[in-house]
Amino acid sequence: MDVPLSSDVLTLQPVLTTDETSARVWSLIYLPLLDTDPDNGALRPGLAESYVVSADGKTITFTLRPGLVWSDGEPVTGDDYVYALDALARAKKGAGLEDAVAGYREYAIGRSDRIAGLSVSDSGRMIQVSLARTLCNVLQLLNLPLLPKHSFVRDWQDRVLRSTGSLERSPLNNAPPASVGPFQFLERTPAVDITLVRNDRYYKGAPLLDKVVFHVGADAASLLRGEVTYAEVFPDEVARVRGFVGKSAQLVRVPRPLVYTFIGWNEVSTRAPWLADKRVRQALSYGLDVEGLLQGFPGLGTRVYAHTPSSSWAYDGAGLNAYKYDRTKATQLLEEAGA
Repeated sequence: MDVPLSSDVLTLQPVLTTDETSARVWSLIYLPLLDTDPDNGALRPGLAESYVVSADGKTITFTLRPGLVWSDGEPVTGDDYVYALDALARAKKGAGLEDAVAGYREYAIGRSDRIAGLSVSDSGRMIQVSLARTLCNVLQLLNLPLLPKHSFVRDWQDRVLRSTGSLERSPLNNAPPASVGPFQFLERTPAVDITLVRNDRYYKGAPLLDKVVFHVGADAASLLRGEVTYAEVFPDEVARVRGFVGKSAQLVRVPRPLVYTFIGWNEVSTRAPWLADKRVRQALSYGLDVEGLLQGFPGLGTRVYAHTPSSSWAYDGAGLNAYKYDRTKATQLLEEAGA
């Protein structure tokens, strides 16, 4: 399958990733402990078949699925997860974990040779994380992609004090040595393409595709020109793409519950000073037929009411105004504001 990639990846090392483009590629190679339900954003079993949070919220125990192996045949163990968290700490990443995981900060600054709050047992299947304090989103923060320790340890010794920075220099960052995901790295030509091939040892079963080739600089228009066989399109592009490609196009809906678009009013605009009046802003909200707009993309969008999407753990819709389409109410508010 040929897939467009808007820009070149910066790294194929999850610990160092700061861009979505890089993650789009390595997410087929390295997987986290838990999956994310695409319909609602909730965490569910992944490499870990289960997890348990203690009553006081300070101990989390993950249990890996039995029989997990990397693409090179080496077993996947809790040590691979610990190695990834060690790397995150020494790379000075992991905002939010510094004061949450016991011993994380001490290890990050080189005062300890291990993160005290991490332990592995049951022949490597059980991972226990002890927290110094409770944190409401700690599961999301701890849900790291595992790294193949047996490969990376040659370049970065995670138990050596003051080793900060050496991970960044590892050649394996741009040539992943082993995969626990559906595909494994084959080759890369910078700024041109990246080729992944099927991982026959993938725990969910070998993928149906032999390989995936990411073409740097390609886009949805490349699909229309026949240069790629797959492209992501927004709801308003579906009809146009179908018109060009015809019945041979197969549309697959991929829910993205944490992605949304909004209109924001500039309350301090000198060109539109009336926006400083709350009644005007409310009138504009009542005057927008959002549901009518969504009818143009049947089944491809839902309305959100806050900057925290309803699928997020932090969402609370209590007391929010739904601003149902009401032209009469909009007119009344505008008149009250002096229109």
